Amino acid sequence: MVKLRCFFLLLFTLLFSSALLWAQSADQLYAGGRQAFTDGLWQTASSQFSRLLREYPEDLRADSAAYMGAVAYYNDGEYQNAIDVLVLFPRRYPDSPWNQRVAYWEGLARYEKDDWSRAASAFEKQTRITEDRTYRERSLLYLGACWENLDNLE
Repeated sequence: MVKLRCFFLLLFTLLFSSALLWAQSADQLYAGGRQAFTDGLWQTASSQFSRLLREYPEDLRADSAAYMGAVAYYNDGEYQNAIDVLVLFPRRYPDSPWNQRVAYWEGLARYEKDDWSRAASAFEKQTRITEDRTYRERSLLYLGACWENLDNLE
C-alpha cells in the first residue's frame, strides 16, 4: 500500500512538473516569437504569436503579436492565414499603431493569391491612411501592378 501511494505521488509530481515546464508565460511566447521573427523562422514566429494570442488574448502586446504573426504567415507563404488575421485586425485592435501598415500586408497577400481586385482595394486604402512614405510608395507601385493585371484579364 505504501509503495502504491509513493508510486501515485511520484506520478502526480512528474505530471504536474511537466505541465509547468510546458506552460509558457506571455513574456516567453512574445520573446520567442520576436526572436524567431528576427531570425526569419517564420513558422516558429507565427506559431509563438498565435499561441500567445490564444492563451493571453488580453496581453498588452496582443496587437503586436497579431501583426507580426500575420507578417510571418505572409513570409512563410501562408497567404490566407495572413489575410484572416489582417482583415480582423482593425476591429480587434482599433487603437493599434500597426493599423498604419495592415492594409499593405493584406494587399501583398491578396496579390500573391492573384486576387488583384481585392489587393488593389487594400493598396488604395493603404495610400489613404499611411503616414509612412515607404509604405505609400510601395502601395502605389503594387496598385499599378494590380490595375495592369486586371486590364490583362479583360
